[in-house]
Amino acid sequence: MLNSNKKTVPTPILAIAIEGVDANRESILDETYPLTATLYAVMREDEPEDSAASELLRWMISEEVSKLLEKGGLISVN
Repeated sequence: MLNSNKKTVPTPILAIAIEGVDANRESILDETYPLTATLYAVMREDEPEDSAASELLRWMISEEVSKLLEKGGLISVN
């Protein structure tokens, strides 16, 4: 059970070289870094523009989320 009274300190994400390839924006985007994860978001073609799913997708690809990812030590491809 999670104790909500405990304070936790965020652990920094460490970038490590794998097989001599440094983990950096360039090597991740050109796919030379061997350890990455891809996120796919799929919607129906006829999904209404004002639906919650459409709003979520717009948010996921927004500049706001890109900044949050980078602040957390991750690399956004947007």
